[in-house]
This record gives sequence, C-alpha cells and structure tokens, in this order.
Amino acid sequence: MLCVYITIVYRCSDHNIYRIMNSSTVKPEFCDSSIVLSDELSLSDQSEYYELFSENELIRNSRTTCDLLYDDKEETFQLRKLFHFAAGIVYSSGLLYSPYLLSLMSVALLIVFWCFEWIRRRGPSTLSSYLSTLVNPFRDKRDSGDILFTPIALLLGLSIPVWWPQNRNTNGSIISIGNLCYQLDVKPSSWSGVLSIAIGDSFAALIGRAYGRRRWPGSHRTYLGSFASFFSQMIAWTIISYYYSWYWLTGIIPLFIGVLIEAYIDQIDNLVIPLVVMLIFHSL
Repeated sequence: MLCVYITIVYRCSDHNIYRIMNSSTVKPEFCDSSIVLSDELSLSDQSEYYELFSENELIRNSRTTCDLLYDDKEETFQLRKLFHFAAGIVYSSGLLYSPYLLSLMSVALLIVFWCFEWIRRRGPSTLSSYLSTLVNPFRDKRDSGDILFTPIALLLGLSIPVWWPQNRNTNGSIISIGNLCYQLDVKPSSWSGVLSIAIGDSFAALIGRAYGRRRWPGSHRTYLGSFASFFSQMIAWTIISYYYSWYWLTGIIPLFIGVLIEAYIDQIDNLVIPLVVMLIFHSL
C-alpha cells in the first residue's frame, strides 16, 4: 500500500491527489448548490444524493488511480527493456573492440552487483531503503523474494557466452577462463546473449505488447512478438556475420530455436535462452 501511495503521489498532480485522498468526503464545491439547498428536497433525499454522489466520485477516482498505476507499470516495463538494449550496446562494443577488457569488466561488474545486493539486504536501514528504491523499477513479478535476481540473470546471460571457453589445449583439454582471457577469440556463440536478450527479447516485448493479438497456445507470448524477435535477431546476425566473415546461415537454427523456447519459458528467460542458443551454436 505504501508503494501504491508513493506511486500516486509521484505521478498525480496536486489536484488529483486532493481528490483521491478526499474521495470519501463530499466537498461543497463539487455539488450543485441549487439542488442541495432546494426546499423541495427532504433530508432523506439529500442523504441519498450525497451517497450516490460519493459512490460516483469513488468509482471515478478508482479509475483514475488504476490508470495512473497502469501508466507507471508501462513506464517501468519500457525502462527495463531500454536497460536491456543499453546493456546490449555495451556488450556489442566490447565484443567488437576489446573482448578481453569486456571479459574482465563483466566479472568485476558481477562482483560489484553482488556487493550491492548484500548492502541492500544487510546494510543500514536508511541505505538499504535508498538502494531498494533505486532498483525497484527493474523488478518484475519473478522478483518476489529478497534477492533481485532479474538483473543478475541478465548480466549472466550476456556474460557467460563471452566467458565460455572457445579453444582447447594441445592435449585436448578445455582452456580455463583465466587463461582464455589472454587469448579470447570471438566466436558466433559469444554473441548469443546480445542477440537473444538485448535485441530479440526487447523487440519481442515492445512489438508484441503494442500490436500482438494472437498468442501461442498456452502462452502469453504473441506470434507477432516472436516474429519481431526472430526478424530483428536475423538482421543483427547478418550484419555481425558479414563483419566477421562468418557463414550467416548458421545462425538461423540457433536463433529460431531460441525464439520458440522464449515463447513458452517465463522463469529466468534472460539466463536460459542465451545458454541454449550458445550451446546450439557450439554444436554446429
């Protein structure tokens, strides 16, 4: 209830706040004085009028509150998707220009985020409340517990394909991540997180939410959203494969399977889908 009240106070104008907080009390300026003060109305008639007017005001204010909360939810949703896209730009720049630095900085960022979460949960109450306020826009229905796992899953989904060993030693064993950083070679699977999360998931959510009508059987995902996801990923993959001189047709199967999985998975999709796409890229 406190979160709802803060949201209303933040989003409403002073006039709307006054009306919402005083919806149970009828003010004289809202009423038609010619009716209320008429000698032809008995006290019981006036009571019925006040009761009816109060109910109408309550319904109208309830609708106003719902509209405000819906708008705030939409803004939060768009903020999360914008964050996905911005993270994708950062990882794309790192893969193109300095994959070694990206590998190290993503590890450092993960450590910083875990420290942030520890302070938010165990730190002083004032600081903890302030940090919780900062990360609240990035919460969704899956973050029902104390730990804010959605951003962590996003970070891991983008980073694991970059960390994943690509080469083998002379004896055939997989090189460790620590040694890999010094000879990091960008492979198609390294782009799995950027393609599936930053590009595909963002376009699927924005297009599907705005224009999608027909849904996959047993899922809340729309056909249009899935098509937007696959189409946007293929455009990005075509550009990437041209830059690295890769065979672009190799991306069709991994990205298509990733879109199909996204249509039916709802829990930690930011982590599961990039890993599936990455493993399929490795198997080709």
